[in-house]
Amino acid sequence: MKFLFPLLWALSASVGEVQLTLPPVVYAVPGVPVSIYHDNVVLTESPEKLRFEFSCAVGSNEARRWTVLATDQEVGDHPLSVTVKDGAGTVLEQGQTTVRISARDSGHGETVRILIVGDSLTHSTHYPNEIARLLACEGSSSGRDDIGPVSQESDREKAPPERDPGTGQ
Repeated sequence: MKFLFPLLWALSASVGEVQLTLPPVVYAVPGVPVSIYHDNVVLTESPEKLRFEFSCAVGSNEARRWTVLATDQEVGDHPLSVTVKDGAGTVLEQGQTTVRISARDSGHGETVRILIVGDSLTHSTHYPNEIARLLACEGSSSGRDDIGPVSQESDREKAPPERDPGTGQ
């Protein structure tokens, strides 16, 4: 009996080690693919041992991700539910989010500022340049043709001017 308790505790701990983490809204626009990768929505050491079931009126679940390539007819909010199961089919976590598909011309005429926080691909301007490319596409809401590649300045180039320690100016 003294060996049974640690075994039951270990089994319950392994089930409880999965945490589903979803954003409140997943944004999409027609013609641009959006994906939710299974291993990015769970906090666990072994996501490959889990099964992911997605339920939504748009998109489809693939081996490693749920994905949608929205159309103009799908503009609107779509509830998306996610169920995470272990290999035996036991439900470990469930959650919901909303897939919000915006019209291509949403925000037309509005000024937009974008703050991008990221990793080395952001620093090398991969993502900022892709955003600029999408905003410059015909039919995008930016309506601008002056959007070009983004350059990345080094932190040293952006350093504030030195200040007098006595006056702070």
